Amino acid sequence: MWSGKRLVPDTLDIDHCLPWSAWPCGDLWNLMPAHRQVNQHSKRERLPSAEALQQAGPAIANWWAAAYLRPENEVLPVRFASEARASLPGLLVAEAINGHEVQVAMALQRMRLRQNQGVPEWVWPTRSS
Repeated sequence: MWSGKRLVPDTLDIDHCLPWSAWPCGDLWNLMPAHRQVNQHSKRERLPSAEALQQAGPAIANWWAAAYLRPENEVLPVRFASEARASLPGLLVAEAINGHEVQVAMALQRMRLRQNQGVPEWVWPTRSS
């Protein structure tokens, strides 16, 4: 997710976008595929900066669409929406959820964790890094 590098079984890690150490949340929307090197040695237990989250936005939306929001799956879209509504601020219970709304709510929760708990930030590396 964060590196732009191709992920293969030997390099794949699952990252908690908003780190577990700051906010124990294993909801589907918070689990992202990541390169093992980035997840374990660079991002670690840091919040993605606002810029990093924004730059990763299209990749996050593509991941959610491919992994959880496929209409032919009867369970995962419902679970994804239920978990997002239960844990993220500002998502209305009665309305359908789309990826953009979840990203906006995720950014708000990121800001809260940064301001209220002082969780350190991880800055998006340049592609040459």
